[in-house]
Amino acid sequence: MAKIKTGLLCFVVIFMSAQMVLAHHLWVTKQDDVYAVCRGMIAERLDNYDPQRVTQIKAFGKDGHEVPLQRHDREDGAFFSSDKEISMAVVRSDWGHRVNTTQGKKFMTRQEAEQEGFRIINSFFSTQFSKSLFANGGAITKPVNMMLEIVPLNSPFEMPAGEPLRVKLLFEGNPMPDTALFMETGQEIKTDKEGIAQVDIDEKGIHLIWARHQIHAVDDPGLDHHVFTTFLNFEVE
Repeated sequence: MAKIKTGLLCFVVIFMSAQMVLAHHLWVTKQDDVYAVCRGMIAERLDNYDPQRVTQIKAFGKDGHEVPLQRHDREDGAFFSSDKEISMAVVRSDWGHRVNTTQGKKFMTRQEAEQEGFRIINSFFSTQFSKSLFANGGAITKPVNMMLEIVPLNSPFEMPAGEPLRVKLLFEGNPMPDTALFMETGQEIKTDKEGIAQVDIDEKGIHLIWARHQIHAVDDPGLDHHVFTTFLNFEVE
């Protein structure tokens, strides 16, 4: 029995690690005069999704102030435009209920999974946040009241060659010490006691930094926890 329990524990750890690596990314890209909220694997794959899952879109100009947007939902996702030049776009997406089972992750509630006979590892509600940087601006290095956010402490558009990008990870406005940040390369970096990490940006191209945090669900028998994931992406030319 002990061997069985140990084997199951190892399976769960490996399974959850794989889920971390394979997590969908969330970012914004500019397509001519329209901005697209993208879901998939950055620089590799775009996936269609229900645009109603994107519950918030905000953008900021170079002066640091929020700019008005015009949203255009399509069958394959959410898009928006603005008459003002955008320095940074901020997005929240509530993807909804997920269940990790011994047969993989299922996009359903715990009750639905039980009715279909799946062996459940855990159930959670997935929410993602994203910051996409397009040009230097006053809002880049300031918190914007996202529940989970990565705040650059220096602008990636102004860094001298060889200087690391310093970022701060916040949850509900509070620093998150000793927490892992991940890069698109698979590199893992830990924040210090003040929630700050230094990220080496050595190559040109698209860069992605992301982090995940989960909290136990309270007074909800259908959920084990809430999972929050946040992304920061930008391109170095």
